Amino acid sequence: MSKRRLGAGLLAVLVLIFLPLVVRLWVAFLWFRETGYTGIFSRTLAVQLGVGAAFFLLTYLLLTSALTRSYRSLPGSSFMFFERFFYPWQISRVLRLVTWVLSLFVAVTMTRLNWQGILLFLNRVPFAVKDPVFGRDVAFYVFTLPLLESLYHYLSFILLLTAGAELLLLLTTDLWRAGQWEPLLARFGKYVLGLLVLILFSFQLRLFSLVYSPRGVAFGASYTDIHVTRPYYYIASLVVIIAFFFAWRALRRGDVRRFARAALAPVALSVLGFLVAALVQGLVVSPNEIALEEPYLKHNIEFTRRAFALDRVKELAHPGKAELTWADLEAEPGTVKNIRINDFRPAQTVLNQLQAFRLYYQFPEVDVDRYTLDGRLTEVFLAGRELSQEALTPQAKTWVNQLLKYTHGYGAVAAPVNETTPEGLPNLIVRNIPPQSDFPALQIKRPQIYFGRLTTRPVIVKSREKEFDYPLGEDNVEAVYEGRAGISLGGINRLLFALHQASLKLLVSGSVTGESRIILHREIFDRVSTIAPFFTWDPDPYLVIAGGRLYWIIDGYTTSDRYPYSQPITKPAWAAGINYMRNSVKATIDAYDGTTTFYLADSSDPLARAFGRAFPGLLRPLEAMPAELKPHLKYPQGFFTVQAGAYTRYHMKNTRVFYNNEDAWNIATEVFGENRQPVEPYYVIMRLPDEEKEEFILMQPFTPINKENMVGWLAARMDPGHYGELLAFRFPKDRLVYGPMQIESRIDQDPNISRELTLWGQRGSRVIRGNLLVIPLRDSVLYVEPIYIQADNPNSLPEVKRVVAAQGDRLAMAPTLEEALRQVVVGPAPTAPPPATRPTPTAPAAPDLTRQAAAAYQRLKDAARQGDWGTFGRALEELGRLLEEMGGPAAPPAAPTATPGPTAATDGTP
Repeated sequence: MSKRRLGAGLLAVLVLIFLPLVVRLWVAFLWFRETGYTGIFSRTLAVQLGVGAAFFLLTYLLLTSALTRSYRSLPGSSFMFFERFFYPWQISRVLRLVTWVLSLFVAVTMTRLNWQGILLFLNRVPFAVKDPVFGRDVAFYVFTLPLLESLYHYLSFILLLTAGAELLLLLTTDLWRAGQWEPLLARFGKYVLGLLVLILFSFQLRLFSLVYSPRGVAFGASYTDIHVTRPYYYIASLVVIIAFFFAWRALRRGDVRRFARAALAPVALSVLGFLVAALVQGLVVSPNEIALEEPYLKHNIEFTRRAFALDRVKELAHPGKAELTWADLEAEPGTVKNIRINDFRPAQTVLNQLQAFRLYYQFPEVDVDRYTLDGRLTEVFLAGRELSQEALTPQAKTWVNQLLKYTHGYGAVAAPVNETTPEGLPNLIVRNIPPQSDFPALQIKRPQIYFGRLTTRPVIVKSREKEFDYPLGEDNVEAVYEGRAGISLGGINRLLFALHQASLKLLVSGSVTGESRIILHREIFDRVSTIAPFFTWDPDPYLVIAGGRLYWIIDGYTTSDRYPYSQPITKPAWAAGINYMRNSVKATIDAYDGTTTFYLADSSDPLARAFGRAFPGLLRPLEAMPAELKPHLKYPQGFFTVQAGAYTRYHMKNTRVFYNNEDAWNIATEVFGENRQPVEPYYVIMRLPDEEKEEFILMQPFTPINKENMVGWLAARMDPGHYGELLAFRFPKDRLVYGPMQIESRIDQDPNISRELTLWGQRGSRVIRGNLLVIPLRDSVLYVEPIYIQADNPNSLPEVKRVVAAQGDRLAMAPTLEEALRQVVVGPAPTAPPPATRPTPTAPAAPDLTRQAAAAYQRLKDAARQGDWGTFGRALEELGRLLEEMGGPAAPPAAPTATPGPTAATDGTP
């Protein structure tokens, strides 16, 4: 093979290796520039290149030094093995090439694992909290100790790699054939000395890692760790230093036996230290555990509470009275009117059946938020109508349709949580395509959803192919994107993205022009994680209507598993193993143009401040958030779940009570559907004790461990002026307050309720028990659970048919919450019927009726084509109703069933 052909082949190999990397890097730069975060890209790239270069040079120098010295010290006649394949002058080049490849591999691996840690270390911020064992700031354990451990692992790997490489090199010589063992063994003495240095280094790291010890009754350094293991590490370190000196002297004298004895001394000492610690733990600590471990239990309680912000919880007493009167209800109109009689899971099923309109539209989730409607705070379900390209028919999954045509979802639907239609379905106050809203606060002027949960594929906008906007009868309305998202496909960019997407069609398509733009990273988790991968993102983002546009809000967390003495959590799975957490970041994404903004929500968090210093311009102050978005900030359910789980044990501050688990709690349980499950934290609008007005809160009820009665509840406040405040209410220990599962059991045991539910279940229907809500009202507690009925066919809708209410020893099930309350609330009920909480909606105008009729007709045809006769029947019924309204004066529709607002009786009695 000629040199020219060899050079061309090598060039081709290099192009195949590096061209995809260059393309990805250039596309990443263009995307970060388009999103306005070029500084994040350049800073990240600079740090990664700097860290990688440092590791590469260090590794290369260490390997080259070891192998070159070994190679040059051997006689030339030793390399009989290599000389079978290479000329003598080629052997050194092969060794350099192998060293270069190994160094590159190590550098890439270490950079991926450590660049964020190094950047945080360089921008570290003190926690202003010192650990109780060594008196070091917590920042040392969070920022510095992990890097020292990485350095230890790196040096250990390099030592093993160089020793292994030199061993392989020596085994390929003929020295071992000649029986020259002593020179071979002596050559490895330097690696044993290096190992002793690493052992000394590891003892220092283990010393500081005692604050993570799992040995005692609680996480963190225990009695044995402090009084046995810590002194052992000090003594062992001194022994290793002495052993190093004797081993070095023996190596210089060539005394292999003394060298081996000196090198093995730390190993023997390690075994002795392990045995002594085990004996002390078993014979001294275990019989006197509480007395000896009490100071360390106190550290664990204090640091765990601080790590999860439980030290901010304000503890209050709640009377937990058994009787709830109508006077109590009348004093809490805002709370009563917002009692939820819908559940988001059945609501999602209903929305996907009635408001999807086409197979490719889906509502991937239903969010809960609050809006001011008719001058009062109202809790609302909100769901975005997204377009799922996966749901397109196989024939429709063409390149043009998936990249140019079906680019976005359209609109959203909303329904108050406290209202249902006469059929038991959510009362939609935002509905249909285009979106129709009953309230100005919920008007949607820009309904297109280009960024969401189902937008997992890139799309091309501003092409010659107009985009599908929304269906209208037999036709489709088309649109042209007017936003600023996307990267231009003009010039060389078109070739670049054809390579990036591995798509020849993108390069040759006549529909793509120089004005066209490609939009990447449209899925919201992918979008925020690409910009800020160092935050942990909450798995439940939520949609907001603000200023006529749709926005996503997603919560970001700073987390660590290195907070001293703090107990790591095991649930939820996405946060398992961490022992420090803060909700320090709020990210907003415009669903139309993808504008992504990060806000610093907790300026007291040292981790968030370190990231802010590392990436200037990434985190804006929360005060800079648009005014229309601030009222929709929520305390995240994910963070609250973590805190509530930790609080079940760490509400106990008395060490002896904690040790004996005397007052341990559980998350309360309930029945949903037919299964028992923990009660998920839920949002409610209610007036907290001693507050002037109702507010939007997140709450979680607790029960004692192994019991079902309720002992208290945790609440997180989130309205302006009180965001992030945590309140824990405890019920008296001498009074029975029913827990959710006890109410569930009473529902099962009530003969009238049980009989009715059983009859429904035997008539071809399925009974679904919704979430049982615990609603504290003044000094008492009210329990509410909706009962759904769903026919046993895949296209049926879950409908609210009954509402169960309970308080004290009273329990009732009725068609409406008002009727159920009349049976369980103490005292004379109001004689006048409560007014509807919503005005009766006016009849739609003629153009709206025409549009709705066309949509119903289209659904009817689609259902007939697919054999979906359940949907066919509903569409036919709706079409008939719409045609009747179009043919004459429309009768006003029935008012929705609403949560009652207590009204005064006409005779003046409560």
